[in-house]
Amino acid sequence: MADMDSSLPVKSEVDVDERLQSKLVDYLVPTQGMEIDTDKDAHVKAKLRDDNGDAFGTEVNPVYTVVGDDPADEVFDYQTTASLAKNATTSHDYTVSAGKTLKGIQLVASASGEFKVSVMRETGVAAGTYDTVFVAFVQASSPLVDVTIQRILQVAAGVNVRVSIENRDNVQDVYSTIFGIEV
Repeated sequence: MADMDSSLPVKSEVDVDERLQSKLVDYLVPTQGMEIDTDKDAHVKAKLRDDNGDAFGTEVNPVYTVVGDDPADEVFDYQTTASLAKNATTSHDYTVSAGKTLKGIQLVASASGEFKVSVMRETGVAAGTYDTVFVAFVQASSPLVDVTIQRILQVAAGVNVRVSIENRDNVQDVYSTIFGIEV
C-alpha cells in the first residue's frame, strides 16, 4: 500500500497514524486552546454561572464545598402561639449564636385562616429596632407561606431575626419555623 499514492490508511510499526488526535480551541480564536501539561493533564478554565447568569464563586453567590463533616450548624427553630386573638400579633425571635453568621434563611409559617407574616432583622442601631425584609399576606384558602432568602440576608452573631405574625382572622393557632445555617 505504501507504494501507491492513496488516501487509504498506512500501517506502520508505530500506530501514530491510527490515533485520533483532537484539540479543544476557541473556534473564533484557534490560538486559544486547552493546555496539556507533561503529566498529560488537561487544564481548562471554566466560568460557572447560575440560572440568572450570575457568576459562581463570588461573595454573594459562593460555591460551597464540604469534605467530611459540614462545619455549619443547622438552625431549626420552631414556635407555636395558641389561640391568637383577631388582629393580635406574636413575635418569634431567633438570636444568632456567638461567633457565627446566619445564612441560607428559610421561613415556614402557617395557620388555619388569614394572617400577615413579616421577616425582620434587628438593625443594631438600638436594641429592639428592626428592618423589615419580607412581608406576605396569607389567605385562608392557602394558609401556608414558605420563603427562602439565601444570599441576600446574612445576620451577624448576637443579632435577632424576627418573624412577626398578625392574625387577620378569627382566634387561631399560628405556627412558624426558622431554618438556616450558621457558619
